[in-house]
Amino acid sequence: MAGGLAGALRGIQAWPREWVELVEKAVVTDPYTVDKRTARQIAEGLYQACRNELRKVKSQTGELDSLLVK
Repeated sequence: MAGGLAGALRGIQAWPREWVELVEKAVVTDPYTVDKRTARQIAEGLYQACRNELRKVKSQTGELDSLLVK
């Protein structure tokens, strides 16, 4: 999970390639892993969630500005 957050904030390319490969291999082979998403998929999903949230906040800020500035 921490790796997914780090990937979302800095990009998966910020991770050493060996780490990404190791984690992705473990996800596929570990029978006890609940989440079968790769580190890349988790990072990209979290990144998109952050971008969507930012878009909503910017929209809300614009609406507030239009109401307050007269």
